[in-house]
Amino acid sequence: MTNRDTILHFEEMNELYKHINVPISTSNPNLHIYRFSDFTNNSIRSIQPHTKDFHQISFIEKFGSSQLNINDRKVDQLDRVLYSISPNHIYSWRRDLDIEGYILNFKQDYLPSAPKDFQHQFSFFNLNNLNAVPVENSCETRVAAIFEELYTEYHKPKNRFSEEVLKHYLQIVLYKCLHLYQKRKETVGELPISQRLFVKYKNLIDNYYLTKRTIKEYAALLHVTPNHQSSQKSFNG
Repeated sequence: MTNRDTILHFEEMNELYKHINVPISTSNPNLHIYRFSDFTNNSIRSIQPHTKDFHQISFIEKFGSSQLNINDRKVDQLDRVLYSISPNHIYSWRRDLDIEGYILNFKQDYLPSAPKDFQHQFSFFNLNNLNAVPVENSCETRVAAIFEELYTEYHKPKNRFSEEVLKHYLQIVLYKCLHLYQKRKETVGELPISQRLFVKYKNLIDNYYLTKRTIKEYAALLHVTPNHQSSQKSFNG
């Protein structure tokens, strides 16, 4: 664990677990899944902004009064939500004792696909995109089942096929997330052009507010003129 100008950085999963005082560890440095119920009364209730050298996907079934901050964007009241954190995100949280769900940590090198293709293929990890995707009631049972199957497979005694099975389940989770993310994008895509542009603009602010401060910089990311972007900002409040 290192400290980068007051932002903690965790290179390995077990470093994070030790810091938050959750009584778990993994012998596999590339993949681990656990439940929020694995936290104890001695585990910390909140953590300051931090980054890590691995990806995270969490399925939150019951959020309670918890709060997440992704690049200083506050996320709360998110029952039945998948959220994804990449090594590029600055992340902090405050945990409700009654929160329920799963946390999946992994390194992209664990997947068969080339690392250079990962961010493009699974774009819900991209800083420019939505990182929290609601799970509709009709999908909740299947999403919960996928995470539970991976959890069960991970924690049962290993055999010579275990590694390949775990990689298979990880890919299932990723592609399920991608499917739900694409459906979410299609919903946004059905909005009028002005509203779509505003949604993208707000998302960019959430992710780049520390490094980009001018309309001109955001207009370049949106491929519009600064005057056009300024008018959209005024129109949408």
